[in-house]
Amino acid sequence: MPWFRQVDIVFGYAEIVPQGIADLMALQQTVAEQVQQVVQQLAPQHQAVLAALRDGSITFRTLTRHVSHKKTFLLSGRNRPPRVIVGSANLSTPGLGGHQWENLIVFDDSVAWMFFQRDWRRIADAASPIAPRVLLQHDPMDMEDIPVIHEVIQTRQAVVVEYHEGQVPEADMARAVIVRADALRDRYRDVPLPVGPQGATVIAPDAIHRIAVDWHSRQAAKAPDSEAVPRWEIMWGDPMVCRFAGRDMDLGPDGEEVRHDAELLAQYFAGF
Repeated sequence: MPWFRQVDIVFGYAEIVPQGIADLMALQQTVAEQVQQVVQQLAPQHQAVLAALRDGSITFRTLTRHVSHKKTFLLSGRNRPPRVIVGSANLSTPGLGGHQWENLIVFDDSVAWMFFQRDWRRIADAASPIAPRVLLQHDPMDMEDIPVIHEVIQTRQAVVVEYHEGQVPEADMARAVIVRADALRDRYRDVPLPVGPQGATVIAPDAIHRIAVDWHSRQAAKAPDSEAVPRWEIMWGDPMVCRFAGRDMDLGPDGEEVRHDAELLAQYFAGF
């Protein structure tokens, strides 16, 4: 963030395929929760990110109506030509830091800028913003926090979600995402949003409040969800940090601890 005055990121999440409103809501909440976790982990060391979220100089959106696997980076600045970078790299240190092979094409001209900016604008218009309040809070997300629902509440404009035949995501979701999205899908399966004859769902602003009140009352009668998926993170640096289920791991174990873990792995693989 110290490099930029304004950042707008659209997550072209390949698994968001609106085959039903429950699928869309579950996957959008999963995306928002992942960003929320990252923001909260950055908070102690990177106050610039939190400040940027609060004042709106960084925004996150997630796709609502389309699947997109594009990687497009549009960069503009004072006294610099506009730059467009397209290719296979994700917005990550491994992707853009020269740590792995990627395809990258760089354009430093206004013609490419105009073309790709129009393309990006079309993608951004098909996305729902993730509310900064959601990313800064520590409380679980409510139905009204899901990006597509929050968008309808804020803009007072209806959103139509259509299913397109043949729009199938790549099967590369991490196990934690699959488990979480499946649990949320069941949670939102009975949201009473109208579905048309062609499978389109209309999320109308006038109906959101009534639907949310009804949904919350039914959720309160259910048992709390106790399913949790542990998360394993590796943060490259000096020193390197590994964290599992929120706890930092000891990266300098003694020989006896290594032997103990190796024996556990041997027992585990003996079952295959």
